[in-house]
Amino acid sequence: MTEHFDKIIIGTGQAGPALAVRLAASGRRTAILERKRFGGSCVNVGCIPTKTLVASARAAYVARNAAELRVNAECLRVSKRNDGVAVHLSCEDEPREIVGSHLLLAVGRVPNTDDLGLERAGVATDARGFIVVDDQLATNVPGVWALGDVNGHGAFTHTAYNDYEIVAANLLDGDPRRVSDRFPVYALFTDPPLARAGMTEQEARASGRPILVGRMAMRVGRARERRDARIHAGPGRRRDQTNSRCLAARHRGRQGHPLRH
Repeated sequence: MTEHFDKIIIGTGQAGPALAVRLAASGRRTAILERKRFGGSCVNVGCIPTKTLVASARAAYVARNAAELRVNAECLRVSKRNDGVAVHLSCEDEPREIVGSHLLLAVGRVPNTDDLGLERAGVATDARGFIVVDDQLATNVPGVWALGDVNGHGAFTHTAYNDYEIVAANLLDGDPRRVSDRFPVYALFTDPPLARAGMTEQEARASGRPILVGRMAMRVGRARERRDARIHAGPGRRRDQTNSRCLAARHRGRQGHPLRH
């Protein structure tokens, strides 16, 4: 049996359901398809669950106090041992084997596009499997857009939702919003965290604007509450001298990431 819809959405992460609601509200018969769990990775296995893992604090403590850091290492193979997990390395100096009780793979991500049959539809992907889109998130095939992690423009919950806003504005509101208009905001969960909104200092200077850069110490009571006496680089702000427009701000210190967002 074949059913006909005006619009079809694959994926129920941060962008898909919101766009489906807008399309349905505009009178378009809309289908939304999900392979596994409704809500995507953030709700089910990503942001929300991981933030509840108290063990992450222990992992950060161990990493911060690690006795050795291996760089320029290429992992050749991993094997199970009675006393844990063995990782066989090829490093610049000499090959070696290290053994630990647990192994964490923090090596980045790849998009789940390999089994969508994109090649049969003629949708172009790049070398890593991300769907190639233009500045309004349209693919090379007319009538097909790619939102969220699959397009390689962010891989964050808030950027996926902004993808929906861009596509909805173009399709339904006659508003030519673009990815390049997005105001970049990110947090790097180091210890202490680093958070930034807007341009980097290098980007601001490269733009040709005469800029003012201000720095100040970040004094947060939470650091004293947690007995963290370390001194961190405080907020940095970049401002356009010609019109006093704030171009960016950065914080590195306790509670810097929620402060920035």
